[in-house]
Amino acid sequence: MGPEPLLRRHRQAGRRKDTLQDLDQRAAEGLNQVGPGQILWLFFGFSGRLSRQAYALAGLLLYLLRVYPIYRIINAGDNDATATFWGGIFLLVVGATLISHVATSVKRLHDMNQPGWFAVFFIIGDILMYLFLCLAPGTQGPNRFGAQTNAPK
Repeated sequence: MGPEPLLRRHRQAGRRKDTLQDLDQRAAEGLNQVGPGQILWLFFGFSGRLSRQAYALAGLLLYLLRVYPIYRIINAGDNDATATFWGGIFLLVVGATLISHVATSVKRLHDMNQPGWFAVFFIIGDILMYLFLCLAPGTQGPNRFGAQTNAPK
C-alpha cells in the first residue's frame, strides 16, 4: 500500500497523480498565466464580475498611472516643451483610466449583483465635487489653515 494522501478521506485524493500533493499545490497548478486578452478584459471589458481584491489592485494601478505624468510635469521645471508633452500624455492617460475605472466598477457592481449603470454615479460624483469646489466661496479672512487665500500657511 502506498503513502496515505495528505488530504485523508478526501473524495478526490485517490484520483490525483501524486497522492502526497496538498491543496495549495493543486491550486497553484490550476493557475493560468494572465494573457493580453485578460488584461484588456480587466481594464476595458464591461461584462463579467470582479472580486474586491482584483478591483482594489486594478484601481491602485490606475491611480498610479495618473500620478506619473503629473510627477513628470512637476519635474519639468522651466522646460515648457517637456511640460506640454507630459500634459498631453496626462490627458490621454486620464481618458484611458477613466474608461478603465468605469469598466472595473461595472464588473465590481456586477459581483455585488447590482446593475452596472450605477458606475455612472462615480463620474457624476467627481463632476459634482469639482463644481462644488469651483463654485463654493472660501472663508473670508484668516482660518486655521492660513492667513490668506492662495498663499502657504
